[in-house]
Amino acid sequence: MAIKIHKITFPNSIFALLTITNIIRLFAIIPVSFGNILYILIGSISLFYCISKKGIKNESLFLGIILLYTAFGVLSFFYNSNMDPQELLWPVGFMSIGLLIYEYDISYKNARISYYVLCLALIYEIVMVGGVDDITISGSRNTISIFVVLYYSFLLISLYKSGMELQIIDPVVGALVCILGTGRSGILTGSIMIVFYVSQRFDLKKLRMKRVFAFAIGVILVLIVLNQFYSRYNYIIDNALLNFKLRGLDSAGRNELWIEYLRKAISTPFDFILGAGISGTPMLDQFNNNLHNSFLMLHAKYGIITMILIICLMIKSLRKMIKEKEPLLITAFILMLFRMNFDYTNFNGNFDTILIFFLLYGIRDINIKTGVLNSNNYL
Repeated sequence: MAIKIHKITFPNSIFALLTITNIIRLFAIIPVSFGNILYILIGSISLFYCISKKGIKNESLFLGIILLYTAFGVLSFFYNSNMDPQELLWPVGFMSIGLLIYEYDISYKNARISYYVLCLALIYEIVMVGGVDDITISGSRNTISIFVVLYYSFLLISLYKSGMELQIIDPVVGALVCILGTGRSGILTGSIMIVFYVSQRFDLKKLRMKRVFAFAIGVILVLIVLNQFYSRYNYIIDNALLNFKLRGLDSAGRNELWIEYLRKAISTPFDFILGAGISGTPMLDQFNNNLHNSFLMLHAKYGIITMILIICLMIKSLRKMIKEKEPLLITAFILMLFRMNFDYTNFNGNFDTILIFFLLYGIRDINIKTGVLNSNNYL
C-alpha cells in the first residue's frame, strides 16, 4: 500500500519550534536544562504525531531502535555511570524529531529561513563582540560550526525531498560562519561545504553554458560581498586563519585522550561490552568527561553492540546514497560524519535528528521523495 508524504503545517510548525529552541539555548537565553526539557517535549510530540498518523506498525523499526538505546543505556548507567538518568529520554527527544523530518516534508523555505536566521545571528554576535573569544554561547566555539552543519543538513534534506537545487550562497554563508568560529574543525567543515557544492554543481555530462554563466555571476556577487565584509572585519578572519596556521591539523591532545579511553575499554570484558568509564585518569578528567568523538561516546554510553549496529546501518545508508546518486544527502552525511569524529555531537545530541533520518533512509524500502513504499517489508 502506498504511503504518501504530504506537505502539512504541523511538521513545519514543529521544525520552527525546534529552531527557536536551538537558537535561544545556543545563545544562553534560557538555561541548558530548560532547553533539554523542551527537546524532550518537542520529540515526544513528534513521536506521538507520527504514530497517530502513520500507525505504530509503520514506526515499529524506529521504536525498536529507541528500545535498543534505552536497554543498553540502562545497562551502561548501572555499570559505569557514564550516563545521566535524564539522558535515557534524549533519544526520544532528538531522534523523534528526525523521524518527523523523515516521514513528512519540511518546507525548503522553512529550512532555508531557519538556516539563515541561525547563520546571520552568529555572524552578528561575533562581529559585535569583536571575535569568537568573547561570544556568549552554550558550549565551545566548536558548537558554532556544529549548528551550522545541523541546519545546512536540514536544508539539504528538504531540498532533496522537494527536488530543488542548492544555491551558491548557501554553502558560502555557512563556510563564512565556520571560519569566523576559528575552530580548526570548523574551518575544515567550511571547506568541505564549498568543495562538495562545486563538485556536485558541475556534472560534465549535463554542463550547459547557461549554468556556467549563472554560476559565474553568483561567484562574482559572492566575492564582492565577501570583499566588503573582509575590508571591515579583516581582523576577525585573520585571527581565525592565524589560529589554524599555528595549530595546523595537530590533534595530539585528542589522540592521547582517545588512546587512553581505548586502553580502558579493552582492559576488561565488561568494559569492552558495556563501555568503560570516561573519568578517573588525568587526561579523561582534563577533558571534562568528553571524549570529543561521538563514536567513542557511543561505546561509552551504550556499549559495543549498539556501536557496531549503528556503524553497520550508517554504512548501509551511505552505500544506498551512492548507489542512487544523491549528492545532497551524501554531502549532509559526510559533513555529519566528519564532525562526529572530532566532537561529541551524537549519542545524545542534536545530530541525532539527522542521524536517524539516514538510518531510516538506509533500511526502509521507501522513496521518501514520492512517499511510495515499494513493498510491505523492511529491507
